[in-house]
Amino acid sequence: MGNGLIQFTGTNFCLDAGSNPANGVQMKLWTCYVGLAQQTWAFPQAAGLYRTSNSEYGNRVQLIV
Repeated sequence: MGNGLIQFTGTNFCLDAGSNPANGVQMKLWTCYVGLAQQTWAFPQAAGLYRTSNSEYGNRVQLIV
């Protein structure tokens, strides 16, 4: 398992969980800031399932690649 930013290729925009991360909260694209909790995502061994790493109950998002 690791963690880090989900940055959109060719841009300086990252997936951002907003100021109050929780399940069901709308996410946004925002300028990337390394170390910002709202943009730090945990990458578990299960492919495609991510969550914000700043909270046990952070946003969960499934990415299809």
